[in-house]
Amino acid sequence: RAKTQQKIRILQPHQGKLRLRNIPVDQLTATAVGLGLYYRRLAQLRTSSHQYNIETGRHGMHRHKLSNRACKHCSTTDVESLDLLLELPFPDPIIEDELHVLRTCPLYEDLRHCLSQQSKTLLFSDIGQIFAHPTTIGDLGRFLTKAHERRFPKASSKQIPNINNIAKL
Repeated sequence: RAKTQQKIRILQPHQGKLRLRNIPVDQLTATAVGLGLYYRRLAQLRTSSHQYNIETGRHGMHRHKLSNRACKHCSTTDVESLDLLLELPFPDPIIEDELHVLRTCPLYEDLRHCLSQQSKTLLFSDIGQIFAHPTTIGDLGRFLTKAHERRFPKASSKQIPNINNIAKL
């Protein structure tokens, strides 16, 4: 009877597209794990399957409230006060959507400074073109991974496997 080899599924580029690949554990490297997380965050951004409030606030019993979609870092943390402000005739809440995270949220300002000049230019002028260049894709993947780790520290620590303990997965 042949012993089955343990594998882990990682998003990796393959012929210009992202594919889920089963990588044998003995061939897994820290670089492959890191790239897999970058591509995962990029895929989540493109498909709106991330955990930012614009998506999570659309579900549940109080999905009609704009306060569920507001950025908790930029808005008041007092939900009752925020709900009262939103009842005013012209409310302008700061919604935590993809563009807010990428362009304006002060929580990620230092991460935006680490982007290449080309990535910054495309991010603020023609964001659709950021996916047309391999270097800007890598920059955005790193940015999104670090932003996710900062925004969701408990969830991120569970998703990053320790390369030394990878055989236990």
